[in-house]
Amino acid sequence: MEKLLQWSIAQQTGDKESAEKIGQPDPKLLEQLFGGGGPDEPALMKQSIMVVENPEATLENKQIAFDNFEMLIENLDNANNIENLKLWTSIINQLSPEVDDSLKIYAASIIGTAVQNNPNSQEDFLKYCPQGLTEYLGRLLVSTVFPSAIGLDAALVWLAFLGVGFVGDEDDSDIGSDNSIG
Repeated sequence: MEKLLQWSIAQQTGDKESAEKIGQPDPKLLEQLFGGGGPDEPALMKQSIMVVENPEATLENKQIAFDNFEMLIENLDNANNIENLKLWTSIINQLSPEVDDSLKIYAASIIGTAVQNNPNSQEDFLKYCPQGLTEYLGRLLVSTVFPSAIGLDAALVWLAFLGVGFVGDEDDSDIGSDNSIG
């Protein structure tokens, strides 16, 4: 670090003799210092979804991957990249009836995070939203699992976004059976 500081000072002052004496900074040190060399955020997003879709991945690893994905899409540019990376279908498929409830919660939360105050992502999501999905999400959000998992306030915001009124205690055993998802 000391050498990097000396090199920087020599560059700022224009002292060619000192700059030659110090030499160039170590590229590996610069990479480590500035975090280069690792995958970029879109690549991390794709990798996360690959883990979620991998049937051999453990439930815990899928949850971690979804959690990492959600942190990435809190950035609006990354939320908009869901469309560019063609990941909407993969996320929506995690709402299928055969998927573990915890992954459904993550998928619903990711959709909510991506579309929150983001008209571009809202439009993109609705392009991939299969017939019946908004009603399905509405029923999930008023179930006992989802409001406690993502918060009642978030559930109500979701219902408003989806244009779903209070659904009540309807039987949701037919969810997904009419080409609604997956």
